[in-house]
Amino acid sequence: MGQLSSVSEASRYLDGFLAAVRPENGQATIETPSVAAGQEPLPSPAPTADAEPPAEERIKRHLHPLDSFPRLLECAETNRPPEPDDRFRFQWFGLFYQSPGQDAFLLRLRLPGGRLAAFQLLGLADIVQECAGGQISLNVQGGLDLPGVPVRMAAEVLRRVESIGLSARQTGGDCVQSIRGGEADGLVEPGARLEQIHPLVCGLEQALAHSRHLADLPRGCEIVFRMANELLAADQGGPLDTLILQATASAADSSHPDNEASFRFVVPGGGEGSWLLPGSQVVTGCLKLLDAWAAGADRTQRQNASLAAYCRNLPREQIGSLLGKAVWQPVPISGNIGLAAPRMPTPSGCLIPGGRLLSAQLRQIEKILHAQNLSGVRLIRGSLHFTPRIDAQTGEAIRFALDSQ
Repeated sequence: MGQLSSVSEASRYLDGFLAAVRPENGQATIETPSVAAGQEPLPSPAPTADAEPPAEERIKRHLHPLDSFPRLLECAETNRPPEPDDRFRFQWFGLFYQSPGQDAFLLRLRLPGGRLAAFQLLGLADIVQECAGGQISLNVQGGLDLPGVPVRMAAEVLRRVESIGLSARQTGGDCVQSIRGGEADGLVEPGARLEQIHPLVCGLEQALAHSRHLADLPRGCEIVFRMANELLAADQGGPLDTLILQATASAADSSHPDNEASFRFVVPGGGEGSWLLPGSQVVTGCLKLLDAWAAGADRTQRQNASLAAYCRNLPREQIGSLLGKAVWQPVPISGNIGLAAPRMPTPSGCLIPGGRLLSAQLRQIEKILHAQNLSGVRLIRGSLHFTPRIDAQTGEAIRFALDSQ
């Protein structure tokens, strides 16, 4: 009975949340498929009587990870390692406890569009020197890792990072851990206009940061935007389920500047094909699908709680109803692409040796940017690109700064 009670409590929690945000309560919301007019409720797998909730679900039900910050403060003040349950919860703040061996945290930062302003480079140089291990590393999720954060500095490093306009929130745990894409602006090939990707990345980042409900997904996932000329793949072959949104060739057609951009929406576990979705519905379409997954997934079995498992058992018509005006296209999707190898940098960039930058290198790059009146940098596939493009002399100075440290 206790196990059934736990499952029913989780169900009542979700029902109460959905009831609280319905329009009749005076709050604007995006309708979920269970409440949208004229739609049938999505099927929710019925838990078996003897199902034991996974440890991750028990931890989240006991204390929502976003409510565990007082425990993080206590660990920092007493300089003691976090308890096993709190190590899982602290991932929602971007803190991954590295043990045995280091007894320190690795801090993971979100980096929408891979962009860093010049002042943020200087701020990161101070942070890694005073609060971490003296360097930053590029990770495969398109963000930054700060290894070697002492337990006593766990709360301080979060404060310092937020003070320069960066965030580590929800880079780990059962949430959308990263939104990748939108690093490039303007023309990437003749006739292409793909500058609309970055605003969509930022719009999704903002929506998820203000959604406590979507900070408690059944499993972690990521969202990836791709250019029209990139390989369209069902997933990236990594540990996370991946929603892929790829700009179509028609969306990049500069001969029709007033045309609304469109994207192919590739759902993990959704079969061979993709949904064609207007750009104006990308953010709401993603949120509706995530919301339906959060409410309808089988949380009694961790291995069956993934987004791919949920979409695999969902009729195509119901996925289409979530996405609105989406049109199904049975276009063959290629296999896993794995981790993309770093491309040769364009004239606007240079490779980062080993994907790591020391504090002194960050300071030197910021100094050069300031001298050249450059606004910032972008991290794209293991290389450092500059805004606007740099001349050969500036590029040589930055390459020398990277190699000389």
